[in-house]
Amino acid sequence: MNTTYNEDRFYKLAQWSILLLVFLLPFWFLPTTLVPVEFNKVLLVSALVIASFIFYLTHAILRAKITVVSHRVLLFFIATLLFWFLSSIFSGIGPQSIFGVGAETTSFFNVFILFLLSWLIAVLFSDTVSLKKLFFFFSAGFVVFALFIIFSIFGLGKFLGGVFVNQNFNTIGSWNSIGLASGFFLMMIYAFLAQGSDGKKRWILGVLFAIFLFIMAVISFPLSWAFLGFFALVYLSYAIWRRHVDGFALLLSILLLSLSVFGFTFKSVVPNILSVSSPVEVGVSHGATFRVVKDALKDNIIFGNGPTSFRYIWDSYKPADVNRTVFWASRFDAGSSYLLSLLGEVGMVAWILFLGFLAYLWYLGLNLVSVVAKKENLFLSSFFLFSYTVLMWMFFPVGYTLLVFGFLSIGFLLASLRIGGLIKVYDILIFGEGSMGFVSAMAMVLLMIAGIFGFYVAGSKYVGQVLFSQAAKAFSENNLDLAEKKLVSASRVDSRNSVYMNSFSQIYNIKSQLVLQDRATPAELLNSRFKDALDGSIATAQEAIRLSPMDFENYRSLGNIYRFLVSINAEGSRDAAIVQFDEALKRSPKNPSLFRDKALVYISEAVNKKDNSLLDMAQKELEKAIELKPDYAAAHFLLAQIFDAKGDSAGAIKGGEAAALISPNDVGTLFQLGLLYHKANRLKDAEIVLKRTVSINPNYSNARYFLGLIYDKTKRKNDAIAEFEKISTLNPGNEEIEKILSNLNSGKSALFGISPPGPSPDERKETPIKDGSVRSFLGQ
Repeated sequence: MNTTYNEDRFYKLAQWSILLLVFLLPFWFLPTTLVPVEFNKVLLVSALVIASFIFYLTHAILRAKITVVSHRVLLFFIATLLFWFLSSIFSGIGPQSIFGVGAETTSFFNVFILFLLSWLIAVLFSDTVSLKKLFFFFSAGFVVFALFIIFSIFGLGKFLGGVFVNQNFNTIGSWNSIGLASGFFLMMIYAFLAQGSDGKKRWILGVLFAIFLFIMAVISFPLSWAFLGFFALVYLSYAIWRRHVDGFALLLSILLLSLSVFGFTFKSVVPNILSVSSPVEVGVSHGATFRVVKDALKDNIIFGNGPTSFRYIWDSYKPADVNRTVFWASRFDAGSSYLLSLLGEVGMVAWILFLGFLAYLWYLGLNLVSVVAKKENLFLSSFFLFSYTVLMWMFFPVGYTLLVFGFLSIGFLLASLRIGGLIKVYDILIFGEGSMGFVSAMAMVLLMIAGIFGFYVAGSKYVGQVLFSQAAKAFSENNLDLAEKKLVSASRVDSRNSVYMNSFSQIYNIKSQLVLQDRATPAELLNSRFKDALDGSIATAQEAIRLSPMDFENYRSLGNIYRFLVSINAEGSRDAAIVQFDEALKRSPKNPSLFRDKALVYISEAVNKKDNSLLDMAQKELEKAIELKPDYAAAHFLLAQIFDAKGDSAGAIKGGEAAALISPNDVGTLFQLGLLYHKANRLKDAEIVLKRTVSINPNYSNARYFLGLIYDKTKRKNDAIAEFEKISTLNPGNEEIEKILSNLNSGKSALFGISPPGPSPDERKETPIKDGSVRSFLGQ
């Protein structure tokens, strides 16, 4: 009797773990990580799924048998996971392909947990009552989510404080994802509202239906309206076919179809009325996604480039035309749709198996709602949810939350198929006599250990993210020691994350540069500190490359460390830097900023060694950057400085004009152009450009300095005095400015007794006013 009680208790604990998961999922978040929503949902889902699995195994051990769900569709289920795992093993991406580093929607660990979630739902919710209970808990979670969203829409989030002060904050993910999540909930209650509900229950469902329609109208995402309109038509056709059409069902379907057409056509009406501004969401087009995936598959059609690899696929194969847009430097973790992006990541075999699983399951669901008459609302809701999921995954790059919704719908449909009798289950004895009994016992122990290991993986990832968030906060407050300490802890907890190592490297690099600026510490101690910081910077950058060898940013970080060494004349540093930037270019060949990075290496050495032949090499790299991105202002800016250094005034001005034309509001670029005009004695042009500079930034002291000199040269003493008095207010105690004001007030030229015998102000290596507003020749 006691054993039976324990069996039931662990079975119920397994069920309650899933019930708690579906309730918390729509609104769960914690402000403990840099990404407060999705990182925390990964922990929630992973922990509760693994807990449910362990509870179920304990239940199975106590009853000495395990329930097995049996159907051919599950062969696709298992084969998909197998080839997904093989893709992650052979990808060459590193451990992130298997374990992920956060809320990746394709890492093997995250996907395995979600497949396990679907299987657990099919096993644990084996009757109508328990499955309806699961639907109820999921609906309750959506109600809490709706309250949060409505608070944000009407500006009431300020009363909740924290992240809710931001009107665009939500507990699902992206803004458009709210619309799709709302449509998902409407699909869940649609069948129950349209038929089979009456009285109080229908009123409650009707109010919820109206609330989520309102949320969709505020979000105004056309794709979610298109999905909803499609399902209104499907349901109406189904109801007519099944002869279940009553006045209310007909009216609801027509109303929903009309609202969908209105929402799709006049998407901005409701947001304008409520003064809700939707954040801009940038994504990859279907055409661009297809092209980069096709190119990526040429290298590995069987296993793809590996789970979580789309951003590297994008870096390698993105269309050149993207460089002509403002998103040229953006990196995308997904393409235009989940399924299309997945093809390039996991390869043709796993992708076809996954599509086969979805198609076969959809076919079984269609049979279920076509043949089985009883419990029709529950089955129809499950089928609609799964069908909605397939459409989402086909046409939208879902985030982690919507991915979990999708796997929940798979679990709902599998459970419905089991209840409807289309999927059989068998109880298998796990402890028999002889050697097989021992093997079974060993297998159960191994599964338990696997569950505990899953807890460790999920927990270590999460704790690492919490510590990394604290490190980022410390870094923003210029507390490098605390940031380093937190990163040490994060990397010890989760040694698989290359982001921690890359951040480590940057902190050490900054520290090494700060050491060189220390004039109070004895030279011997300084050398030791510099060496330690530099060695740490290089070692952690190399570790980041080992952990994530496909990420060009890791090679770029190491290249920048060597570029710093070039600036202090370290032997061999130039070649070392160029090697790293070339490695980065192999992984991101259409990235113009990497050619600029190479140019900066040559420029640094040219300045140190006074070797203009190196400037010619830098010029070639910048020309490659401009070829990739003709409107690349930073490259034009550097090119202008190179021409100026080589004594080519016309070429320098041409480059400066190109940079200013591309970036008309960049005060640094405008100032440099004004400086070039001043140096070429084109005072009228210089005055126009410098006036534009100070109109954008009135506190730009160096621009005012040269503007004052122009006024002085053109005999406008009062204007010159006004400019230098403004500079004196911004930079009190500057001796040169005080001397210039004294000269001007006594009727002398501004620079009387200042410039000779040294260079004139526009020929100095540094700007006259040390206000930090002017970029050096190195462009840093």
